[in-house]
Amino acid sequence: MMPATQNYKPTAFSTASPPHRLPLRTGTGVERGRETTRGGVPSPGPARSTRPVAAPGRSRAETMKLSLMVCCAGFCTIAGFAYLSCYVMMTNEAYRHARLSSMYWQETQKSQHLRHQQTVANAPAVIEAQATNLGMVRPDEKQTITIR
Repeated sequence: MMPATQNYKPTAFSTASPPHRLPLRTGTGVERGRETTRGGVPSPGPARSTRPVAAPGRSRAETMKLSLMVCCAGFCTIAGFAYLSCYVMMTNEAYRHARLSSMYWQETQKSQHLRHQQTVANAPAVIEAQATNLGMVRPDEKQTITIR
């Protein structure tokens, strides 16, 4: 039988070194000094305290690398939010510019139309025709009465 460390193959999610504690499987029916009953389940033995195995400490270089990665991720997040904020602001300004351009064009058209109407209404021939329709005549065309 091969030791478990020779069967270990690193994956994309594991490190290149084998795990710190390998499971022990002998297959003899005796597991850690306790005899098994029928079906391979160990019989209850005396209660033992099981302490969790502490993970090995990180080296200073690993800690620095990890903190640098966290700082870079934070910077990228802040830069992304700033980019999105500016993009939204520019889009809103583009819509505002288009709306104001449209309003300016409409107001220019109204102004030209009103100037044309004013020119037509102030033409001497139009004023003369309106005065005639209203029964207004020139002072020299009617008889004037002067009181002394």
